[in-house]
Formats: sequence, C-alpha cells, structure tokens
Amino acid sequence: MEFREVNFSHADLSEIDADDLNFSRANFSDANLSGANLTSAWFAGANLTGANLEGVQLGGTSFERATMPDSSIASGSYLPGDPTNVVEEEWVDPNHPPKRPSLEAEELLRRYSAGERNFAGIILSDGFGTFELCGCDLSGINLSGSKINANLMNVNFSGANLSNVHVPETNLSGANLSHANLSGAFLWQCSFEGANLSQADLSGADLGMSSWQGANLSGANLSRTRLNGAAFDLANLSGANLSHADVEEGGFSLRFADLTGANLECTDTTRVWFHETIMPDGSVCTVDR
Repeated sequence: MEFREVNFSHADLSEIDADDLNFSRANFSDANLSGANLTSAWFAGANLTGANLEGVQLGGTSFERATMPDSSIASGSYLPGDPTNVVEEEWVDPNHPPKRPSLEAEELLRRYSAGERNFAGIILSDGFGTFELCGCDLSGINLSGSKINANLMNVNFSGANLSNVHVPETNLSGANLSHANLSGAFLWQCSFEGANLSQADLSGADLGMSSWQGANLSGANLSRTRLNGAAFDLANLSGANLSHADVEEGGFSLRFADLTGANLECTDTTRVWFHETIMPDGSVCTVDR
C-alpha cells in the first residue's frame, strides 16, 4: 500500500501494523510510532524528526536518506532489534521499493546445509500454505525480520536469531530455542508446549494467547512482553525475567508453574491465574480467577 508524501505530523500511530507499506518522503515529524510493526516498511526520504520509535519492530526496514528522530540523515537500513545499527546500502528509487525474497523449505534447507546462515528478512512459504520443517536442525540461523508460515514442531533453533520474526499461530511444540534471540517477535497464538527456551531472549515480544505448557523458560528474558491470554501452565520459569510485562488487556495463567527466583517487578499480577504456583520466594500460591 502506498502512503508516499502523506503528512502524519504529530499523529498517534502507536502499535500500527505497517508491514511492507511504502512511506517514502512522508512526514512523521513528532509522530508517535511506539510499538509499531515496521517490518519491511519503506521510509526512503521520510521526515521522522522528533518521532517516537520506542519498541518498534524492525527487519528489512529501509530508512535510506530519511531524516531520523535525532535529525541525522540515515544512509541505509536499520538492523532488526537494533535501532542504532545501520547497514550501508546502495540507493534505490523510493518509488519502487524492493520486495522481500521468498524461499521454499527445500531451498532453505539446501542452502543451510551448504553453510549459509543469514536469511534475514525473507518470506518462508511454499506458495500453497503451511509447509513442514518439523525436526529440522536450523541451529544458529539468522531469520530476523522474516515472515514464516511453517510447522516448526521439534525444530532446533538453538542460538538462532529470530528477532522481530512474524510467526502467528505457529506450532513450535518441542522446539529447541535455547539461547535464541526472539526479541520483538510476533508470536500471537503460537504453541510452545514442551519447548526448550532456556536463556532465550523474548524481550518486547508479543506472546498474546500463546501456549507454553511444560515449556522450559529458565533464565529467559521476558521483560516488556505482551502476555494477554498466554498460558504458562506447568512451565519452568525459574530465574526468568518477567518484569514490566504488558497485561493491560487481560490476565495470563501461571498454574503449576515454577517461578523460583523469577523477576516480576512492575508486572501487574492482579489478573494472573495462580494455582499451586511456586512463587519467586519459594512459597506456593493459589489464587484462582
């Protein structure tokens, strides 16, 4: 969709889904874009002076020759999850933004087996619907900012960069995501039942309506995540960071979960479902909702 040269000055655009949209030469001066999904959006030549980009989702986002919030002129694309890291790139016509490359499962696996690891910003689709990657070893892969439409049950993503990925309603049951980077990921209604996410970084991710029954999240970073409707029943959250979580739209479940040593600072637990839950101090809590 095209929004070239549109005036969004001072507009409240917080949490909008701007994925793949073209905002070349648009005016966003002093606009509020906090929490927005800007994956693969095109801001070539745009004016973002004074704009609020806190918590935005990035990945394949182009700011070529855009005026940034601090009035600096960008010369490339911001890397996913790191708004201070810019990749130099050849200038292209802002009227014709590039399309994200699409890969099929067989091609991805072939290139991975050949030693390639960087697949950031791609679309994983077979053109017909969800394809199977069940049980595949993709440890250490970089899929940051990618859109994935696949069955990822039992996949090995240990140490992978999955920051800002878009994988709603995806089956990741039994997957190995230990030490993986899932910061800023859109994981709405995903299933992580029995998955291993020990020491994983999920900071700022959207976990709404997701299922984590029996998952290992020991030492994981879930700070500033959206937890509305998520179920962590029987999950191991020992030593996990759950501080500043967003539960404004509804509660979440921690029945039979282990929160030993977990950090719940600044997280509203008044609507959380506790049942025989081991609390951070080792006590057992039951507060049914």
